[in-house]
Amino acid sequence: MSESLETTATTPASAFTVTYDGVTQPTPSGLSVSGSAVTLDLVNPPDNSQVVKVSYTQPSSAGDRMRDLATPAENETPSFGPEAVTNNTPDAVPSRSR
Repeated sequence: MSESLETTATTPASAFTVTYDGVTQPTPSGLSVSGSAVTLDLVNPPDNSQVVKVSYTQPSSAGDRMRDLATPAENETPSFGPEAVTNNTPDAVPSRSR
């Protein structure tokens, strides 16, 4: 998406499904919107080598749907995914005792 998203929508985090290497993860604990980016608060972070995919299922309540700020009519975000997303998890190097 490239359009700025409405930040007043009450989209539940449960509208999003996250998988790591094809394994469904717990429902995100929250979400935030900034411009056209949606950031999900993940219960368990992925390893830096895992393939992360996200799906969005449009909620049944119109007030809970993601939508852009286009005028005159805001466009609702349709259901999508699974879509691969960038995994920016840093490489965790275990510490060694000397």
